[in-house]
Amino acid sequence: MNNYIIGDYKQQKEIYKDFLKNIVDKFIKKNYKKPFIIGLTGSVASGKTTLSYIFQEILKNMLPGKNICRVSTDNFLKSNEELIRENILNRKGFPESYKNELFCQFFMLIKSGIKFISIPVYSHLYYDIIQENYIIRDPDIIILEGLGFGNNFNKCHVYEHVDVLIFIKARMNYVRSWYISRFYNLIYESNNDPKSFYYKFRSMNDDEIMKIINYAWYKINLPNYYKNIVGLQKKSNFIIVKTANHVVLNIIDNNQ
Repeated sequence: MNNYIIGDYKQQKEIYKDFLKNIVDKFIKKNYKKPFIIGLTGSVASGKTTLSYIFQEILKNMLPGKNICRVSTDNFLKSNEELIRENILNRKGFPESYKNELFCQFFMLIKSGIKFISIPVYSHLYYDIIQENYIIRDPDIIILEGLGFGNNFNKCHVYEHVDVLIFIKARMNYVRSWYISRFYNLIYESNNDPKSFYYKFRSMNDDEIMKIINYAWYKINLPNYYKNIVGLQKKSNFIIVKTANHVVLNIIDNNQ
């Protein structure tokens, strides 16, 4: 597969279609073992969740009759109650904030051919695990997006269970701006929901909000990225390089 150089934002979805067609032809059709797992990782706010929805839509159209499921690694985070009890709420996203046994059990069950698996649900709006379960029903392909792929996250070496691993890369000043936008969007979405984690920020001014954002970015997200996430570029099959506004600049094929 050749590297892609992409400049026009309007071409993005067509390029993703071409990219996924190559994955289908060169990986899924040749080495298919149900379920086929596509891993999607990168920094917080790099666009993993949005891209997983785009991939799901494209693959559903490309492979009619196949059950394409999305799973977020956030679903395997400990609840805020547990994190507070362990005094690690400010370490959310770090290896110790995950229920690693549950994460490993998920892979054991999914690879064993179990057709129905129930997992917890994480909500970004509530910043916590919520009282719901997500039922994964007989998946043909799973798009697994989030953090938690590195060896230091768990004993089951998640990336080794992934058939294709894709890393989203961008300059960290771009990613920080995306994180700021997401934070403000979540405040806006919390407008009529006092139970939302972000509801309390509605009464704060921009200076107060930016202090919170900068603390989370420089004390939590950035250290976690450099310690536990960035190294996965070397283990990934592909690297999607983004520029401003989430426009894809390049897709690097590490299989060559």
